Amino acid sequence: MVYKNSLDAYHQIKAEGLLSKRRLQVYEIIAKHGPINPNQIYQNYLHFLPQHSVTPRLIELVRQGVIREEFSKPCPLTGHMSGFFVSTNNLPKKLEVKKRRTRKDLEQRYDAYRAALVAIWKDKRAPVWVRDIIRENTKHLKKEK
Repeated sequence: MVYKNSLDAYHQIKAEGLLSKRRLQVYEIIAKHGPINPNQIYQNYLHFLPQHSVTPRLIELVRQGVIREEFSKPCPLTGHMSGFFVSTNNLPKKLEVKKRRTRKDLEQRYDAYRAALVAIWKDKRAPVWVRDIIRENTKHLKKEK
């Protein structure tokens, strides 16, 4: 059963293109046929895709707030316990994307680390054994000018 406010949210999401292609495919199935579990989505509607591509889209849609797990019960296809999903009346929230480390970021961190080591090594108050360890472990580094 689809509620009117969920249906309104579905039409707005589709009209404004608020979800990516795959997410929209999964969302449409849930909005039209929910409550439905991942196995049913794959077997009945998205069998042309790899099976492992359905679950990540469900997780993303839950994180965005456009679907939720309504209940768990045995799957009609497999007999195993499974969560059944329904659409909500929410519009999608923007997902945070983890920033990948770039070579420049790593070089900056490396330079800061090296500068700290050199400062400790040059500090006459540092124990001799600390300076010896730093000297041994930074031989491969360029000499600071």
